[in-house]
Amino acid sequence: MEFEPWMLLVFPLFFGMGWWAARIDIKDLLSESTALPESYFQGLNFLLNEQQDEAIKAFIEVVKIDPQTV
Repeated sequence: MEFEPWMLLVFPLFFGMGWWAARIDIKDLLSESTALPESYFQGLNFLLNEQQDEAIKAFIEVVKIDPQTV
């Protein structure tokens, strides 16, 4: 494969496009994670700690706050 001078221009362009796309995706993920109620994360924490009764109470609280979450 021969070295082509135009490759020096294309590589930074593609790198920049990838970096820009990643930044947009990170902003979307951050806005979605802050939109969830805190009770949702508490419920997940209770599930991981095998406290099912507390998890159910926390998830019921989430549904009361935002019915579209479930």
